[in-house]
Parts: sequence; structure tokens; C-alpha cells
Amino acid sequence: IAAGERSRGTIGFLQSLPTAITRPAAAKLSLALVTVIAPPLLALGATRLLSLAMYPEVVEELLRFDLEMYGTSWGLENWYLARALAASAGAASVLLWMAAVGVNRSDEVRAGAVGLLVVMAVWSALVLGGARLREAGPVPGWWNVVYGLGPGAVAAVGNRAETENQAADWRPYAPAIVGAAAILHAGLGAWYVLRFGRKGPAKVAPGERSLAAVAEPVWLGPPRRGPIAAIGWKQIRES
Repeated sequence: IAAGERSRGTIGFLQSLPTAITRPAAAKLSLALVTVIAPPLLALGATRLLSLAMYPEVVEELLRFDLEMYGTSWGLENWYLARALAASAGAASVLLWMAAVGVNRSDEVRAGAVGLLVVMAVWSALVLGGARLREAGPVPGWWNVVYGLGPGAVAAVGNRAETENQAADWRPYAPAIVGAAAILHAGLGAWYVLRFGRKGPAKVAPGERSLAAVAEPVWLGPPRRGPIAAIGWKQIRES
């Protein structure tokens, strides 16, 4: 999503279209979000249907035990809905971090490597910062908001911990965490959309040709009639 157009040498084509480069960037980001959110939702839906069809009493007992031991995200008592929101929010958060960091890299490997390093660096800073605060005494409440800004951390908002070795109760700070996380991730998405394609086309090393020049187009279907359908088909194939 962040570097595929440059690695295949097709970014120049997008730049030459008589439309703002932000439009394909926003379309790519939106469809990538659908791509990462759909699998956990489908898995939870399939799990729910299977539990209803086979052993509903046993499943309900297990869910009650899970809620008593580990709590639930977002303050929701519905186990499936809480996991669906947490999984969607966590996946979208990591994707936005990776896309913003990897935008305009020369290829997917570099984009993924740099994105992974940045995510690890952010979490290392958060873990070390929390450890230092715990050494000085009780962790202040504002740290929950800072911690909730990490890649994927918003998935745990409102989690109720019942054991001492688990995270503290975030529920009083859930509104502040959600608000701060929404602003941060909106900024990451805007950074990706506004920065996408702002550099020149990737340079092809001597003796090499772009994938578009050597690939056999025999697998392509008929052209799509509308631009939205064409962009959607392209991004789904890539994702």
C-alpha cells in the first residue's frame, strides 16, 4: 500500500493522471483498511455461528468465565462485539502506522522494515517510560492516555483486569484515550494521503526492468468501466 506503486514502476502513471494523487492514495488506504478488518470480523462471525450450532451452553459458560477473569474491551459485556471492535481498531491502528512510515519508500521490503522498526521503537519507548514511572511510584493516570497511542494499543481501551500482573483499569481514561487516538490516527492517515506519490518515479537500476515491463498480462480480465471499480479491483488484487 505504501511502496507498491514505486517498486513496480507504476507511480509515474498515477502521477500523470488528470486527477489529484490524493484520490488513489485515499482509495488504497480505505481498501487496505477493509482488507485487514474483514478477517477478524469473519472469524468472529463464524465462531459465533459455530457456537450456536454445536454447544451453546458450554460456550456461554466459557464466555462468562473469560469475562470474569480478563474483562472486556470498550466496556462492553458482549464478548463478540468487544472482540470485534478491539480487533478492528487494533488492525487499523497498526496499518495506519505502517502506511504513514512506509509511504514513498522505494519498495515493499524497505517500507515494511522501516515501519516495523518504528513500531518497535515506539513500543520500546512506551515500555521503558512506564517502567521508569512505576519505579518512582504509582503510575499517573495521564500515562494511560499516552500508552493508548501506541500502534494497536487502542484495542485494549476499557479492559478490566482482575489479576495483579495484568494492566491497570483504563476505563476512567477511555474517553481521553479514544479522543487522542482518533486525532493521532487521523493525522497518520492524512500524512499518508498527502505524502503519497510526492516523490519522483523510482529509478530503475541499469540492466533491470520494472515488473510492469516484463509481466505477462494474460491473467488480466477485461478493463473495468468505472475508476472506482478499477482502483478497487487493483487494490484488492495487491492486498
